Amino acid sequence: MRLTRLTLCGFKSFADKTDISFDAPITGIVGPNGCGKSNVVDAIKWVLGEQSAKSLRGGAMLDVIFNGSSTRKPSGMSAVTLTFDNSDRKLELDFDTVSVTRRLYRDGSSQYLLNNQRCRLRDVRELFMDTGIGTDAYSIIEQGKVDVLLQANPQQRREIFEEAAGISRYKARKVEASRKLERTGHNLGLIRQRLEDTERRLRSVKAQAARARSHQEHSEKLRELQMTYALAEYHRLRTQLDETGDQLGQAQADRDAASQGILQQEERLAGARRERESIEAQQKQVEHERLEQQSLGEQARQRERFTQTALEDLRHRIVGDEQRRDELGERGGRLEKEKQEQAHLVTRLEHTQQETDRLLDTAQTRQRALAHELNEKRSTLEDEKAGVVGLMRRSAQLNNEIQSIGVFEKSLIQTREKLDQRSGDVAQELEQLLSGRDEATQKHDEALGLIDAQRAQLQQHEDQASQLDRQQHELAERLAAAKEQRSALDSRRALLREMQEKQEGVADPVKAILAHKESCLEPEEAGSAEGESHDRTSAAGINGTFSFVRGLLAQMIETDPDQPRHARLVEAALGEYQHALVIDQLADVCGGEADHGVEAIRALAGRVMFLPIDALTASGPEAIDGGGEQEPGNDVPGAEGLEQVAGLVRCDGEVNPLIQRLLGRTLVVEDLAAAARYRAQLPGGYRFVT
Repeated sequence: MRLTRLTLCGFKSFADKTDISFDAPITGIVGPNGCGKSNVVDAIKWVLGEQSAKSLRGGAMLDVIFNGSSTRKPSGMSAVTLTFDNSDRKLELDFDTVSVTRRLYRDGSSQYLLNNQRCRLRDVRELFMDTGIGTDAYSIIEQGKVDVLLQANPQQRREIFEEAAGISRYKARKVEASRKLERTGHNLGLIRQRLEDTERRLRSVKAQAARARSHQEHSEKLRELQMTYALAEYHRLRTQLDETGDQLGQAQADRDAASQGILQQEERLAGARRERESIEAQQKQVEHERLEQQSLGEQARQRERFTQTALEDLRHRIVGDEQRRDELGERGGRLEKEKQEQAHLVTRLEHTQQETDRLLDTAQTRQRALAHELNEKRSTLEDEKAGVVGLMRRSAQLNNEIQSIGVFEKSLIQTREKLDQRSGDVAQELEQLLSGRDEATQKHDEALGLIDAQRAQLQQHEDQASQLDRQQHELAERLAAAKEQRSALDSRRALLREMQEKQEGVADPVKAILAHKESCLEPEEAGSAEGESHDRTSAAGINGTFSFVRGLLAQMIETDPDQPRHARLVEAALGEYQHALVIDQLADVCGGEADHGVEAIRALAGRVMFLPIDALTASGPEAIDGGGEQEPGNDVPGAEGLEQVAGLVRCDGEVNPLIQRLLGRTLVVEDLAAAARYRAQLPGGYRFVT
């Protein structure tokens, strides 16, 4: 069984899906600091079931998910898959290839998969028991693991040996069996306690059973007595039933006789009903005739009223005709008198006829003319009589019209009064409506003004809301960018802190000296160096003493945090001196009674540079390896306006002379051309940093 492939997706710095194949028997992963070598080990431990976020170099388990960068969004899931070659069936699965996957989502939910099938963490751990693979197994040697193994107590070593010997599986099963036995014993104790409770309850149940049997016997006796009583009651009720049956037969006969009488009465009642119906029909006929008579009488009364009205009209007409007749009689009397006068005249003419024939003829002619005139007058009188009758008829018609006009006038007067009253009401209502219309118009104008004001205010609010939305969108974008930048800065800060804690770039012997110095200063806190180099040098450092070392020069100085470029300038100017160890005097390293220090230094597997303050102050920087630099004079003609690197450094007063000796003749220039120009102008011994 061997590991063939490691697949990472969204785990820490592996944002994209990354496959690492282990084809050869031995594979090494190399790279610069911060490239993610330790993340590979963390991924293997994590997929095997590591539950401690601190062991994975994080504050919480969600820190293993890729947190995003300035150019990429954070991942929503972290997944790691280990693939093993199981052709030798070392793992108890009937598969040639076994893959173990662990997934973690940002909502906190996680999954374990075995060959893409959901499983438990316990299944994964039991699968790799006795194989040497596990979160704390000997097959994974991470940074500081060797030192932990060397400093482990016997119990911890025993666990490692048991894992290597292949008995951890059985030991785990033994522990599990012991737990099951403990749980079984606990369950037996509970069962015994419940059995005692049941026995105590059994005694009370026995007493209850005795009472139940007594109750059953008494219930049986009560049932027998109730049966006897029921039989006696049945006999009594049976006797009553027979008597009641006889009475019922007699009552039935009486009922039949009564039914016969009722039928006869019903027949008589039916006859009476038929008679009553015939009488009612006759009554209806009489009533109908009476109503007809009443209708005829009403019609007769109406005709009588109409006749009386007509008689009144006729009486009025008769009175008018009599008056006309009297007038015509008077006129006829006058005409009769004229006729008599004419007759006297005729008589006189007849007396005088003999007097003259001529007068007779004239009188006859005149008589004929008068007769003709009389006929004309008679016809005129007839015509006048007919005209009088027409006038009387017209007068009656006019009277009727006058009466109808009077009625119509009254109705018009009433209508006019109603119209006047309605006109007053309408005028009053119209006045109210006009006043209401004026008020409504005023309110409408006010409402329009308020609506315009509200619309203007609403438009202003909408403009403000749009502006706020734009500001919110801009702030959200700025916030997202700030979060990404903060995340990147946090990652960089964590990386820098980790590099600072591990003292990246510092030689291993220097690390060993500093670690031993700290262990000597704080014996109760056993500090450990990083990497295998410390394992090679720690044994030698333990026999010596490095209490005279003040510290690393790079750790004893600082620059302005607001000017990041100053740190780069100082770092470039110091060069290899920044990893040198500062001591008070050179005699602490070589000379006098410090021979044991020289032996300890010679035991170091590497190169160490010491900067003694007294020697540098007196003559210039000197190192054990013979390196150094002569300090020229302080007077620099032609260097006005140039900035010294020493002025960019902050340090203690004791170290300040050392910094002046190292960086006092180092000047800051813009580029190489300026450095060449100033190099030609200034005397020798100056250095330039761009």
